[in-house]
Amino acid sequence: MRQYRDSGYAAATHWPVLMRVIEASSGPILECGTGKFSSPILRNMAYLQQRHVEAYDSDPDWYAEAKKLENGYYRVHLIKPEEWPNLPLDQRFGLVFVDQGPTYYRRVTLKRFANNADYLVVHDSEIGAQRKFHLERTLQTFRYRYDYALLRPHTSVVSNVIDVTQLYKSFGPLERLW
Repeated sequence: MRQYRDSGYAAATHWPVLMRVIEASSGPILECGTGKFSSPILRNMAYLQQRHVEAYDSDPDWYAEAKKLENGYYRVHLIKPEEWPNLPLDQRFGLVFVDQGPTYYRRVTLKRFANNADYLVVHDSEIGAQRKFHLERTLQTFRYRYDYALLRPHTSVVSNVIDVTQLYKSFGPLERLW
């Protein structure tokens, strides 16, 4: 098994996984925690695929940056940190991207959307981060799981309805992206 590569840059290590899941999924997307890399990727892919993204952030600075990306397919909402457990469940999502702060709400988001999303992609899922964010116990509750560990921080994909290990076998190894 190949060892991960420490890119020296903790952001954007999720992009190979996020792009694969965007391509494989359909339906609306929920972004929990906007970012310098995830938000433009989600916005542009949503535009190309004519899908809708509802992006939420509790950090006013990240919200302000993501707000600049809004268009007919990408909408951004500012919430209070304590509102993470109350994100709307009024529709099923093809993809939920979990990368929000405060980080302890990531477990809550994973549990909340476990049966209301086809794919959940969570950034910062390596062992050190799992201890910090207490993700492992929650990640183990999903029927299917794939851990992308070539770059650190790691990214995991979980689902209760789609065998994500088969998804990655059908696309070939992610190492081919490098």
